[in-house]
Amino acid sequence: MEKLHIALFRDGRPGHMKQSRGIANALHRYAEISVDEIDVVRRSLLGDAVALVGYFLCRPSPHQTAAGYDLVLGAGSRTHLPMLNWARTYRARAVVCMTPPWPLRSRFNLCCSPIHDRVRPADNLFLTIGPPNTATAGDKQCRDTGLFCIGGADSASHIWDEQRIITDLTCIIEKSAMRSWVMTSSPRTPASTESRCAKLAAEFPHVTFVPFAQTEPGWIEQQYQQHGTVWITADSISMVYEALSAGCRVGIVPVRWKKKDGKFAYSERYLVDKKLVVSLASWLANPDQWQEHEPLNEADRCAREIVKRWWPSSLR
Repeated sequence: MEKLHIALFRDGRPGHMKQSRGIANALHRYAEISVDEIDVVRRSLLGDAVALVGYFLCRPSPHQTAAGYDLVLGAGSRTHLPMLNWARTYRARAVVCMTPPWPLRSRFNLCCSPIHDRVRPADNLFLTIGPPNTATAGDKQCRDTGLFCIGGADSASHIWDEQRIITDLTCIIEKSAMRSWVMTSSPRTPASTESRCAKLAAEFPHVTFVPFAQTEPGWIEQQYQQHGTVWITADSISMVYEALSAGCRVGIVPVRWKKKDGKFAYSERYLVDKKLVVSLASWLANPDQWQEHEPLNEADRCAREIVKRWWPSSLR
């Protein structure tokens, strides 16, 4: 098979980049690839509307198309129209992570849609347990060291009860037999929560707090490789899937969902029901109930689906 030329669109959001890069990294296992990363320019709402109308009204003539890319890949709503225009220009397949809005959904050759989106089946939809990511399974994780990943406020999805979070973290630290803990925050973590996390860590000699601002790209993936047990606040669902992809045992620190049927709440229930994660309440009742499971590898599943559809000889 000849080299695959990929245009990877990025909107500046690290979580979206992890999804796209995860699939690109996995594709490299099946084919030689080259990747050009394309930054998406932020537009106004009016600019988005004009671009949407323009996409549906304009049809390029054959002499306007050009060869050069085999695959256009991206994640995030701001990448959708630029990806489709690029795919049209270069006669490439367009593959998007997550589920685009319905006017654009059928325009993509493949949508890698997490089950929490609960979309109707279609020929161009490929369901994943969670979003793909760049985390990989580790073989040097210590079962007696743990990691806390603290999310934060999001007025649309949940109520951030800072006191409840700190109480739950304290309970886990006191009840577990871990030799050491690393605790970290996220871009959404309120400053007051970070301050209380630092104070909590100072009360226990075996707990270290590393705020998000002091970490570098790739730091959290290194932590997944080192720690066998990870407790994550339920709002940080992308971190949950990253930890599961790294082969960690994952516990969920609860938050109060505003919508019981929202996609994040649905994801939490799904993972608990499938025994892929442990809820705090059930762990407190039985700290030895961890279930061993194979690491998730949704990036590889997506990559294999792409290759199977258009370059099947690479799977032989």
